[in-house]
Amino acid sequence: MTRYVVDENGVIVGELGEGDRIIRAKSMEQFGDKERTIYKSFCVLNVEEYMLVMKELDKNSKLVLSQLVPYVQYTTCLLTFQSGKPITSGDMTTVTGLSRHTVENALNVLLSKDILYKGRNSREVQWYINPYIVHRGRLTSKVLQTMFRNYKPRS
Repeated sequence: MTRYVVDENGVIVGELGEGDRIIRAKSMEQFGDKERTIYKSFCVLNVEEYMLVMKELDKNSKLVLSQLVPYVQYTTCLLTFQSGKPITSGDMTTVTGLSRHTVENALNVLLSKDILYKGRNSREVQWYINPYIVHRGRLTSKVLQTMFRNYKPRS
């Protein structure tokens, strides 16, 4: 059955395709009354899991993890700058204000607990954060699920 979009004069101006929906004018008015968020981006944090993980970490690992959360990229959980450039362990020293040695020790702790994943492409090392703890976007890819398949949720 074909459904048509008709203007106020009864003239057909289009067709409704599969998956299209009709929204009543009153519904649109309600959408207009909603406050718009002032944030450009946000992370989804599994608070219960995050708190349980934090209890297991030393202070430097906690600091590194908490400082990396804002750099999570949408859907991939790759740690990048807003420009899209992947964050290196050297960049992490700048971000956290800790020494290279301290950051590397913290990264090893986070790797051993499957909180971070260290990958490599043809040019560079890439760091991913566990999507069961923090992510951006609505979906988690099967690749990420495979990368963190050994992670045992605490919650």
